[in-house]
Amino acid sequence: MTQVRWPFVLLAAVLTLISPFLAALRLKILFSRVYSLPLKFTWAVGYIAALVSLALPFYVGGFGSAYILSKKARVSYSKSFAILFVDFLFGVFLTIILGTIGIYYFYQKRLLTPRLEDWRWIVVFCFTLIVAIFALLILKSKHKKIENLFLKLKDFSSIVSSIIIIKAFLLTVLVAVLGFGASYLYFIAFGLKPPITDFILASSLFGLLGLIPGAPGKIGQYETFGVITLPFLLGLDKNRVFVTLLINHTFSVTAIVIFGLISLHLLNLNFSKIETLLGLKRNRQISKY
Repeated sequence: MTQVRWPFVLLAAVLTLISPFLAALRLKILFSRVYSLPLKFTWAVGYIAALVSLALPFYVGGFGSAYILSKKARVSYSKSFAILFVDFLFGVFLTIILGTIGIYYFYQKRLLTPRLEDWRWIVVFCFTLIVAIFALLILKSKHKKIENLFLKLKDFSSIVSSIIIIKAFLLTVLVAVLGFGASYLYFIAFGLKPPITDFILASSLFGLLGLIPGAPGKIGQYETFGVITLPFLLGLDKNRVFVTLLINHTFSVTAIVIFGLISLHLLNLNFSKIETLLGLKRNRQISKY
């Protein structure tokens, strides 16, 4: 840490703070056919979701955020949650695609050697998914709840358009570029300059591991996954990679806490109301937003 070049760290931090505004703009666009949400509101909701998910595992912040958005937009919770879920998919689909490419890329470089058992589980998962879809289609006409699920999906498809999807996709690409750029600047700050293509694909593989729910704030989990993947795939020093990830993660957590608390103030919320939104306290009244 005594050798770090702080101007690169500060520049990376600035890029990291820009990304949430673009993500908030994407959510605003996805909601545009339902309700015109203020950009400040979607930005605050995003940080509240991140703050709650920081304290609790399994990304539970999204459930409370869907409720807040449904009240503001005056739509049903299911529709609000569906839009928020699509926004989440936009946020991870590039990571999934690049991570899949990365598996093949590093396999060709003989840095990854998937075993037969690994492929077997992938085949089982795909087969189970196909069977589940067909089962839902068969049971659709016999069970009202399943039929309602398909009606909600059809209802959601009617509120998006091709121009909305294109805008959301372009913003997703821009967020990804800023994310990779910020991460690369952190590495440069600690004297690490891996090839950019290898870095993007290795970071995407690391990002896939980051989707696994676990410790609150992924403290320790984030650094551990990084140390067992990035030094091996990129041929970097483990100590430098660890310190780089530690600084990166520390700034990210600090920003979420600070701006998350600011967002709670902006929306006139507190942790008691958040617990109520998540169903942890059902005996209190929820104020309207």
